[in-house]
Amino acid sequence: LKLLETIRRYQPSAVVVHTSTRQVYGTPQYFPVDEKHPTVPRDINGVNKLAGENYHRLYGTVHGLKTVALRLSNVFGPRQSLQKMGLGFLPVFVARSMKGLPIEVFGDGQQLRDCLYVSDVVSALFSAALQADAGSIAPGEVINLGHTEVLSLLQIAKIMVERAGQNSAVSCVPWPEDLARIDIGGFSGDYTKAHQLLKWIPQVSFSDGVDQTLDFYRRHSWYL
Repeated sequence: LKLLETIRRYQPSAVVVHTSTRQVYGTPQYFPVDEKHPTVPRDINGVNKLAGENYHRLYGTVHGLKTVALRLSNVFGPRQSLQKMGLGFLPVFVARSMKGLPIEVFGDGQQLRDCLYVSDVVSALFSAALQADAGSIAPGEVINLGHTEVLSLLQIAKIMVERAGQNSAVSCVPWPEDLARIDIGGFSGDYTKAHQLLKWIPQVSFSDGVDQTLDFYRRHSWYL
């Protein structure tokens, strides 16, 4: 709110692209999830991000700021912290597969996810900023990002282990009680709107993204 109010007062022509999350949807009622899906987040991050979206929408519609929110889904790639907690399962899988440590997948491992390589996300952010600046996007617009590849957590773990080549074991374990309460099951995002408004489609396959990610951390092993 301080950022938006400062922009409103001192630089109202600025463009703001808010990075939101697919967590705002909560448990999917249908696949793929589009922007019309109800927003009933099941965790604190989803609640916070949804509030952020509404602040940006409010400042866009009421004050005319050029705001847009992109709902991201499981972003990964070089320079992502492998130590910080709360960044999702992908950096955990990366770190453990590179160290040859076992990877545990909760439940039966069949929960679906669409993962976005960081360069695809950057191109979407850039396009959203340009389109918002040009007035091609309505103030406060919300747009999903997603991928054509929708993989299970078990598939993701096995691909990661295979590409890392350190023979990590992959197993399924029961859900911890605290995490089971906020589990959403599977997720697949509909990015039709992003394609229409931003002329955006993901370019990097999951396996290629994993290869590029692992190669970066091999060359910069201090991240581990």
